[in-house]
Amino acid sequence: MTQHQKSAVAALIGTILVIVIYSAIVFPLYAQGRFDGPDGASAIGVAILFLIAGGIVVNIVVNILFSILHAIATNEPKPSFVIDERDKAIELRGVRLFFIVVGVGFVLSMVALALDQPLFLVFNLMVFGFSFGDIASNVLKLVIHRRGF
Repeated sequence: MTQHQKSAVAALIGTILVIVIYSAIVFPLYAQGRFDGPDGASAIGVAILFLIAGGIVVNIVVNILFSILHAIATNEPKPSFVIDERDKAIELRGVRLFFIVVGVGFVLSMVALALDQPLFLVFNLMVFGFSFGDIASNVLKLVIHRRGF
């Protein structure tokens, strides 16, 4: 498994973990009405800022742990960080898919906003658009690395 594949797997695990934790914390708060009223938008902003900070920390920790566990399991002495043209092309395809999915999530959130949906839904459509974009991008990179272009 190349370093790019390990990075994609770690990013997948980290993103899924962050979204599960975020959903488990935020959706019960929404059911309690914590995001309603005049301070609702501020509370949503605070929740998303914690999501961003927590996501960074979780992804770093998962990447480090995954690299350590993979090195122990495979007895690799030293990982190779060589990047060739194929790796760059695969990365560009992943970035392209990421932007497509994020764009769809953004448009959906604007449609929800135009239809006078709650801000909680609007912001979470954007959050999940970014998350699903990251997941789709990393899955595509893994598939291309395994099967080829």
